[in-house]
Amino acid sequence: MSSNSNIVPEIHDVEELKTFLRPIYFINDYMRCDEDYSALVDQIYMIVKGCFEKKDCREYMVPFKFYKENRDEKIHTLQLRHFLINLFMWHPLVNLYDTDFEMDENYIFDCWNEVPHLKDYIDQKIVTALRDYSVRNTTVNNSISNVLHDLRSISINFSLIMGLTMSSETFLHWYRDDPTLRELMETRFPLDMQPSEIEDSLADIQKRLIAEIKSRKDDPVGTILRADTGIKHKQLVEFTAHMGLKPDLAGITIPLPINSSTLIRGLDKPSSHYIDALGARKSLIMNKKVMGNAGYFGKLVLLLARTLSLSKTVSDCGTKHYLKIYIKTPQMLQKYNNRYYVDANGEIRLVNARKDTQLIGTWVNFRSPITCSCHDEVCHVCFGRTSTMNFDISAGVVGFEVEEFTKVVNQMILSAKHLLTTVSEKINFSEEFNRFFKLYCGEVSPKIGDDAIPDIEDWAVWIDPTSIQKADELDEDSSFNSYVLGGFYVQNMKTHESIWISTDEDRELFLTDDLIDLVRKGRGYARFSEMNELTTLFSIVIMNNELTKPLYSLMSLLNSKAKADQNVTSNYHEMAQKFTDLLLDAKIGATALSGELIISRLIRKDPDVDFERPDFTKDEVGKYKILTVSRAIEHNKSPLLGFAGQDIKRQLMSDNLVTIKNAPSYIDAYFKKTTSTERFIEDHAMSTDSDSVIDEVNDEE
Repeated sequence: MSSNSNIVPEIHDVEELKTFLRPIYFINDYMRCDEDYSALVDQIYMIVKGCFEKKDCREYMVPFKFYKENRDEKIHTLQLRHFLINLFMWHPLVNLYDTDFEMDENYIFDCWNEVPHLKDYIDQKIVTALRDYSVRNTTVNNSISNVLHDLRSISINFSLIMGLTMSSETFLHWYRDDPTLRELMETRFPLDMQPSEIEDSLADIQKRLIAEIKSRKDDPVGTILRADTGIKHKQLVEFTAHMGLKPDLAGITIPLPINSSTLIRGLDKPSSHYIDALGARKSLIMNKKVMGNAGYFGKLVLLLARTLSLSKTVSDCGTKHYLKIYIKTPQMLQKYNNRYYVDANGEIRLVNARKDTQLIGTWVNFRSPITCSCHDEVCHVCFGRTSTMNFDISAGVVGFEVEEFTKVVNQMILSAKHLLTTVSEKINFSEEFNRFFKLYCGEVSPKIGDDAIPDIEDWAVWIDPTSIQKADELDEDSSFNSYVLGGFYVQNMKTHESIWISTDEDRELFLTDDLIDLVRKGRGYARFSEMNELTTLFSIVIMNNELTKPLYSLMSLLNSKAKADQNVTSNYHEMAQKFTDLLLDAKIGATALSGELIISRLIRKDPDVDFERPDFTKDEVGKYKILTVSRAIEHNKSPLLGFAGQDIKRQLMSDNLVTIKNAPSYIDAYFKKTTSTERFIEDHAMSTDSDSVIDEVNDEE
């Protein structure tokens, strides 16, 4: 926000406030130029600061119209504080003053309900409007950056005025004075609950806790939560209610929960300290080993991505080949928003994710960079509608798009140390299981005691010896080396009745030392009469579908060493589909385009020396193969680009260095003593249409 005035008026009541405000504001009158609009924003901002402590002043209803003319007959009103926020939001629309763009009540930002969806409002209302009128990408970025800067100033300036702060007293107040919050903060789970059940209960507790705190308008934590930023919900639950479950180094859920919170009792047991230490160790190992690999992977992907650029001359390459994708869900359709596809009649259509819901559950033929026939460029139709706003950064737009997912992969892996999450699978047994057994922290034990069934001493566990498998043939003496797949029998020794006890999905049931000893003693049968309450029969590994798995899968999909060793020929349709699926699984906001841009760099003719893309101008593409990112960089016609990757010795020793690898690349300029600025001047002139800019650059030279 510009600061034409730093004077904050001292306003004592509503009547005095009225003397500082106009009877009605006509927004369009201030949009003639940025200076006029900024002056209005500054004026209202200082007025709000001068009276914000007075409730009736900050909630005073300000009347306004978007236009003075008859086209906007309705008078709108907003609270003074909300009027200021809307002024922030509308600021970028100054760029559309000389167009036929018109604002209406749909552009009024609902501060009561839309704050958590601030990004959606900016994307769908402000950015969309600017894109529709082909406002330059740099102008859009700068305008939105200014909006976000102005919004952040609210937190900086008004938090002091409102006294928004929190301390240990905030949480003590919850516990002492609020029965609802105290109940949630005292959450404990019985140890016979399955990890998946604990996770479901914690999810419900999190939902209730967040909703309860959000409803308290005077609570500083509630204020932050309503803004939907600054506090991670799961971390708040771990701090106030329950720490939950943790994964071990192998990504397996530790079935014993830390039955306390950071605030109440903390790590009050040796087992809790041990489980927490395992999680901390996992984070350190990930930072040491995984993060380096992820960072290097990101570097390689960006190196390769910069070899492709948006064409400045070709609008439609006319490729005869499309990318066939099955749209499974509305979320997947959103990944292809603003992309062009070919309908059943051969017509090119633009995807509108909100309206084109008929595409869900169907196969769609997309125009894609993968099949674009512009070689080392991508035409605007294959790129999608966003090409218009990225025209001024055509040489680097592919790198920008690709970084939308590489940076998220790096950040999510880095954030694993802050919040270890489990998403455990549920173990389901057949109905008869509960008659004889109980599941306790991933271990199967017999029902002994008051809850035992009649004549339990007549029953025994029997395992078919031929069904026993070994997890590791080299480790015969290990306690958890032997397992049965899917289930076992419970047999009545008197009546010879046999009952099959099974699990879903044929899970591995590892035989414990207790069970093995009982079977040996009972000559093949483990009798219930020989068991006690401490007997453990089977152990079950509870797999954790942790959120980092899709991230590793993304890296493996593009740069798997196994794929390189096997020289596997992949189908680009399936590979692109898998990439989009992984984006959704990993909750990465990048579009499907980012994956397609990289895959397009990996496709090479087969057989070939891995240097040429297939010719997508032909009716038949012929055989092709998909390289890994590392191999694609190495097998690039630019020697310097290849050296920027890996396996430099092999490249230096290869005949390709003198026979094929003789093409220029974008990094060549870094190895020259002097570099011509002619291209940069040309590109800048094309994006700005301003001779003065060129003159300025020439003067500097």
